[in-house]
Amino acid sequence: MSASKDALWIVDYSTNLPFKFNKKLKQFQQMGNQKAYRISAGINGHAMMTGSDRRLYTWIEADRVWKSLDDSKVWSVATGKKGRLYKVEYDT
Repeated sequence: MSASKDALWIVDYSTNLPFKFNKKLKQFQQMGNQKAYRISAGINGHAMMTGSDRRLYTWIEADRVWKSLDDSKVWSVATGKKGRLYKVEYDT
């Protein structure tokens, strides 16, 4: 579970799919078909997901899709001061 600047997010671990809380409906709704390993607040407070493929994605609300940030595979990720992204990549 994590919160972005606009919503509460969870990963359903039975399906590995991300869900966003809809305030109007008062329930979680699936957002996209990209399978998730972990979800957290990321750059500028937007939702960021580590996919089951270990790549980083950010949620683009206007397009309602997960967009890949780059092609690297990550072990761990965090955001720091001023929205700076820190990541530990797999050694390939």
